[in-house]
Amino acid sequence: ALQPPGFAHVTNGVLANDPLRGRVVLRYDDTTYEWDGLAWTASLASGPSPRTTPMAFDPSLGEVVMFGGQYQGAVLAADTWSWNGAQWTQHAVAQAPSARRLHALITAPSLGGVVLYGGVDPSDVPLNDTWLWAGGVWTDITNTLVVAPPGGVTQGVGDRLAQDPLVLC
Repeated sequence: ALQPPGFAHVTNGVLANDPLRGRVVLRYDDTTYEWDGLAWTASLASGPSPRTTPMAFDPSLGEVVMFGGQYQGAVLAADTWSWNGAQWTQHAVAQAPSARRLHALITAPSLGGVVLYGGVDPSDVPLNDTWLWAGGVWTDITNTLVVAPPGGVTQGVGDRLAQDPLVLC
């Protein structure tokens, strides 16, 4: 089956590729599914609350990372979670991006981690900060960018296969 069991269609799930384990990870409601190219497998591991937020593979930890997002209708989160294929881990960090939704996360091999960009805050004010998650630490890299797009809802991001520059749009 090309879709998770029991779903006619998934409209608010989030996906990330895990190239280390050769899996696609889907977080839908409160369940994590993995696609191995042949079948979907559901995990019973507990994890983050159901939410709408992006995920990306972190090459520094070899895990899929999720940050913040919207849950329970209008509540925005500012928490960081990672999935290692067996369990979710919530990371307690000294500094992190502010609570947000509609932001982008992208695997950035050239920077050795995951880049978070933009989104909107709880009052729908556009955010244009850029953060790097690497080695279990968030670092604000906003002031290191040569050129940054306007803040707000992020339409797309891309990395040129471990080459510079990272492209945000």
